[in-house]
Amino acid sequence: MKLTLVFTTLLSASSVYAVSQKVTQAEYNDWEHCLTEMLGRFDQGDSGDGPTCDYWTCLHGQASKYGRGGILTGTSNALTAVCGVDNLANHVAGWFGVKI
Repeated sequence: MKLTLVFTTLLSASSVYAVSQKVTQAEYNDWEHCLTEMLGRFDQGDSGDGPTCDYWTCLHGQASKYGRGGILTGTSNALTAVCGVDNLANHVAGWFGVKI
């Protein structure tokens, strides 16, 4: 959950660069989808970094798709890579019945 707050704050702060673009209903729906997917996973009992990292990946994808975030979106690939490693570790641990 801490990662979610960091990711959301960073993306919100970076959206200042995209003020000139109005948000369409389709874009709004795409952004909302990211949040509802993560909250749905929490409701299903999923925890750890998995839902948060997937949320970040979704936010990152929407920021790229809609030209939001400026430089932050480009440099956020490092966080996306960290989440990829974390998700891989969670899957491997799951093979052995360990929940990270």
